[in-house]
This record gives sequence, C-alpha cells and structure tokens, in this order.
Amino acid sequence: MKFSVFVATSLDGYVADAHGGIGWLLDLTRQVPEGEDCGYQEFLAGMDALVFGRRALEQALCFPEWPYGVKPVFVVCPEWASLPDGVPASVSLTNRSPRELARLLEKQGFGHAFLDDESLIRGCLRQGLIDTITLTTVPVLLGNGVSLFGRSGVAASLQLEASQSYPFGFVQNRYRVLT
Repeated sequence: MKFSVFVATSLDGYVADAHGGIGWLLDLTRQVPEGEDCGYQEFLAGMDALVFGRRALEQALCFPEWPYGVKPVFVVCPEWASLPDGVPASVSLTNRSPRELARLLEKQGFGHAFLDDESLIRGCLRQGLIDTITLTTVPVLLGNGVSLFGRSGVAASLQLEASQSYPFGFVQNRYRVLT
C-alpha cells in the first residue's frame, strides 16, 4: 500500500491560516487560468482511495458538489462517533492508526491512496508509509498558521523527481520519499 501527498503551501510552509482557513489559497487560485489544475485531476485519477482528516472533509463538504465522485474516502477522526449529515455513501469513518489503515486498505484491494491532512501526513511519514509528495508552493507569506510539517521531529530523505514553475507564480515539486 502506497500513500501519496498532493498539497499546496504558502512560501513559509503553511497549509492553512491561523484560524484553519484556506481563503488565502482560494484567492490565489483565481489567478490560475481556467482549466489549469496543476496536475491535480491527473494525480487523483491514479489514486484508488483518499484518506482525509476532519478538516479536509469539512473543506470538501463546502464545495457545491462533492468533488471526488464515487472514489472511496476514508476519514480518520478519532473524535467523531459518526460522520456529519450530507456525507456521500463513498465516505467512511475510521480511527485506525496509519499503519493499521494501510493494512486494511491493502486487504481491501487498494494499492495507492491520496493522503490529505497535515497530522496524517506527519504520522505516515514517521512510519515510512509515504511514497511521493507533490508540493505546490504559492507566492504568499502567511506569517503563522497550520504548518505542513511543523515541529514533527520527522526526518526523511527525499529525491526530486520533477519540478515545474507556472506563469502565475506557483512552483510545484514532486519528491520520492527515500527514508
């Protein structure tokens, strides 16, 4: 079972502002030409399943339509006893550890999952479960907020596989996690 990350951060490494919001990112994406998604749909097409934390699910539920179709989504949220109303049938709740979840997904026939939540990313990185990280840096400094890697104490060696700069200021790097 492989996990891959596809995430955008501010230049100073934050995935959300101090209040957990991503309005700054939504504002910046308005500069992106229509039809350009920086490879996101192609990335998603290669995933068998998605693994979200609470915040990622709550943000996805704010879209007018569910953006993930019938692709299975596993939400890791130990604080919840059940999913909120309005969640599609393709979404299930789990409180398993990253390693337990990887085993479960593999047993169910999944081979590659998209991981979206900074604490899940740190936990999976710590346990050596992440295969690739696609990191899109956007041209803004937030000063503080929710850090992607924070003071996680996680050390990992990465190999740059691809790098692309976009005319609207985004820079995307894809790394293979070596250790």
